Amino acid sequence: MAIIETTVETGRVRGIRGNNQAFSLFLGIPYAAPPIGELRWRAPQPAPAWEGTLLAGEYREIPMQNRFPKGSFFQRESYPIELPMSEDCLYINVTTPAESSGERLPVALWIYGGAYRRGFANKLETDGEAFAKRGVVFVSFNYRLGAFGYFAHPDLRKEAVRHVSGNYGLQDQIFALEWVCRNIAAFGGDPERITVFGQSAGAMSAQMLTSTPITRGKIQRAIFESGGGLGGMTGPGQASSEPMEDMERRGEKFLSRLGVNSIEEARLLPAERILEGYTAFEQEIGIGIIPFCPAVDGYYLSKPLYQTVLDGDEHDIDYLLGCCSNESSTWMEKPDRKDPEEAVAMLRGRYGAEAEPIIRELAADTPEGAEQYLLGQMTLKMYQGVLNWCDYRAKTGKKASYLYMFTRDVPDHPFGGTYHSGEHMYIFRTIARSWRNYTGADYELSGQVCDYWTNFIKTGNPNGNGLSVWQPYTCDGENCMALDQKCHMMAFPRNILLDAEQALLFQLSEGY
Repeated sequence: MAIIETTVETGRVRGIRGNNQAFSLFLGIPYAAPPIGELRWRAPQPAPAWEGTLLAGEYREIPMQNRFPKGSFFQRESYPIELPMSEDCLYINVTTPAESSGERLPVALWIYGGAYRRGFANKLETDGEAFAKRGVVFVSFNYRLGAFGYFAHPDLRKEAVRHVSGNYGLQDQIFALEWVCRNIAAFGGDPERITVFGQSAGAMSAQMLTSTPITRGKIQRAIFESGGGLGGMTGPGQASSEPMEDMERRGEKFLSRLGVNSIEEARLLPAERILEGYTAFEQEIGIGIIPFCPAVDGYYLSKPLYQTVLDGDEHDIDYLLGCCSNESSTWMEKPDRKDPEEAVAMLRGRYGAEAEPIIRELAADTPEGAEQYLLGQMTLKMYQGVLNWCDYRAKTGKKASYLYMFTRDVPDHPFGGTYHSGEHMYIFRTIARSWRNYTGADYELSGQVCDYWTNFIKTGNPNGNGLSVWQPYTCDGENCMALDQKCHMMAFPRNILLDAEQALLFQLSEGY
């Protein structure tokens, strides 16, 4: 039977048996000191040791965050229960099939998404059971979000040891990775076989971990799901690309809106008041802008993610990445997005003299074409990020990347195809928890996708017995794995917009 009791650097821990007793779960282990009081808006500090045995049998409170409205799309999909939340949230969870601490099994470190302002380790669709059954030690953890995780201010920079402010959520992620490196052997994991993976903001966070020199040598493989890459959501002006000075100016406005005059006063406010102020500030800034998110701080992120890739400074490890066929579909019901004048103005403003053929091909000067362009921005950015990444690495002699597109028509989805995060329940084999009417074909696909991910986590290659062959990316031909009822290689669906975006981005790189 799997390990049920072990020792980490801060003390003895006892977990619980999994559903089939072939694996065990250790839930709610402190990996850092509670970031409360004087530790609010500071780098994570070591967790205190405890006496006796810590009973690690349930998840701890989720990070402070605004909840999705009742009945909204993502509330129904991923957040059906309002779990208790707390500023004291820096806890890690391990699911292991190992029977002893000497097994050195591969490790998967999961980072949840949520636009850096929502999310938690134990969401409805994500846990480690399916991976543990396949011989992988699965780790998840909580990190600080929103105003608690990414608030920046000049006074915070002055008091910090490394003279940086903000990026506390990113620092939590680095701290959790380092905890795994030091402690995962106690759970039968191999600290030299760690794969980081995440989705959306979690994918971009995983890319940050593979872009900072602080973590070099600590990560062997990475998976980016619907986030990260080169350009798109990581391009100029996007999260992780903004200068810290801009984030600090926003922080000064936020501190003023809180009605306090100093960081010391703000640290005395209850967490609920910070969250309330953040909610108002979010509405003030406007839709589509994340008030506080990762920014270039000169230490943890020395330059934007896209520039790191263009300079060849990302970790040269094995990568698997991709997106869903219809990422934008969760936002399709927005009103008043059929204005040809708006679409044409956006295209001309972005592409200048090169815009006219794009306008003609997209029929952006018609209501139908304008609607498709205006509502398809999320899909465009996701396609752009993963395609540019694979193209650039293939042309610059880096290790091969494995590219996918999740194309399955998810049941009961009115817009066809899938949606942003629609692959989650397939990867984690949790579709039985969904309200959707999944079929036997979905369960079969789920098994295949989980096998691909597991194989990659173990070897850096997703291929294995009984699976359609997944070729590494090349710049020609069928270069992308379509994850569908019948998985198969296909040509990534390029279009005139992707070519235009790529041309803009690669102007930053001489000699591409």
